[in-house]
Amino acid sequence: MPNSKCSAILLCGGKGSRLASQGIDTHKPLMPLLGKPSLLCVIDQLSDSEIDFASIIIVVPTERIEQYKDATSDYDVIIVGQSTALGTGDAVIQAIGSIPVDTEHVYVSFGTQPLVRNVSISLSLDHHVANNLAFTLPTTMVKNPYAPLVRDENGVVCDSVETHLEGSKKLEFGEANVGGYWASMQALKDVLYPMSSTRWNAKSSCYDTASGELGYPNEMVRACLAAGLGVDGLPCSEPEEMMGIKTLQHIGEIEEVLIRRQSQN
Repeated sequence: MPNSKCSAILLCGGKGSRLASQGIDTHKPLMPLLGKPSLLCVIDQLSDSEIDFASIIIVVPTERIEQYKDATSDYDVIIVGQSTALGTGDAVIQAIGSIPVDTEHVYVSFGTQPLVRNVSISLSLDHHVANNLAFTLPTTMVKNPYAPLVRDENGVVCDSVETHLEGSKKLEFGEANVGGYWASMQALKDVLYPMSSTRWNAKSSCYDTASGELGYPNEMVRACLAAGLGVDGLPCSEPEEMMGIKTLQHIGEIEEVLIRRQSQN
């Protein structure tokens, strides 16, 4: 494990419209999994990893700040608000000012994805640091990837696309990120922060992107590559790690995996 100073950002945005349509008004990251809110499952797992995170910053809708402060009252975390849902990249921007100044690398994930294994997080950090990369994604190989990583004929990462918001062509099989991302602090300062300014359209109060939002993994992959910075994916994860809370059915499926993992420990 590299001796690097790391922080984590957990994104807890979204309106949870699919859960709401099922009569659930609890915010997705606070939905219980085996009796514990999903977000707290994610925090506990990070705390049990080999990585000593200097800080864990949670980005939530501004109107839910107090709700999340109550939910995490027993945890040493920082709650940051995102006033308008303008994408994952925008959410990370909101957290940058709360990252300790001596942080070297930042891990970004979601409060709704408790199945990303610590081994995926640590192996991808090792790869990230050893190869002096700006952006690194733990990945897995799946059918019909939602957000495939694209490589050239030499196996070098050349793009990252999204089949939903960006309308990219769907692949029958490909390499997909599992919802966790490592970025150097320098890349966040030199790539993401300036990109948020140049892409911002003050007239329409949104970003100049197809969706009006600033994405994180895809936008960072492209911007880092354009800047000549190193980007790579490490196929070290299992497909189940991609699973997040979207519907009540997903909750049951995630709990089955958690129970299986507990029985194996």
